[in-house]
Amino acid sequence: RLDSEEWGGYAGGDAPGLAFDTAEWIYNKEIAAICTDTWGCEVRPNETKDAQQPWHWVVIPMIGITMGEAFNQALGDKKGITRYGHAYAPLDEALSRVVIDFSGRPGLLWDVNFTKQTINDFDLQLLREFFQGFTNKSLATIHIDNLKGENAHHQAETIFKAFALALKQSCSIDEQKLDQIPSTKGSL
Repeated sequence: RLDSEEWGGYAGGDAPGLAFDTAEWIYNKEIAAICTDTWGCEVRPNETKDAQQPWHWVVIPMIGITMGEAFNQALGDKKGITRYGHAYAPLDEALSRVVIDFSGRPGLLWDVNFTKQTINDFDLQLLREFFQGFTNKSLATIHIDNLKGENAHHQAETIFKAFALALKQSCSIDEQKLDQIPSTKGSL
């Protein structure tokens, strides 16, 4: 659940905020990482789990779709953005790389082989569904590669951290090209 009415600073602060509930603590943690690493916004995930909620194949892809739509709308004609972003993120033995191009052509290339299928009862296949939804609606080409890892939780966390950092870079403003669309065609 994303609460659009809860956008705005918490506790009187100026930082934007977001309240959400995926009904799964591990996913809440990773979405929070994207928000804080990309936008520096405050997040308030709900840490309770409703075992009756069918979150596993409905909520998680929908969050990716919603975030993708939000990015596509926020970037508009993409004037002044850097367009490309890439990042590596390590966590102990795990290492992931994410490369993003806000090209207007959606495509997800997913090269991830988790060492386990689940973390607790969270199905790790859902992470691909999240990124597929984001990719389709943001109209971006995204490469996600887990290069190393033995601990599935570390693998997942490095993917989200690298994604957040690459997202921040690709959406950043190029001060020298504020009035230009980053394409030789003149449109994206």
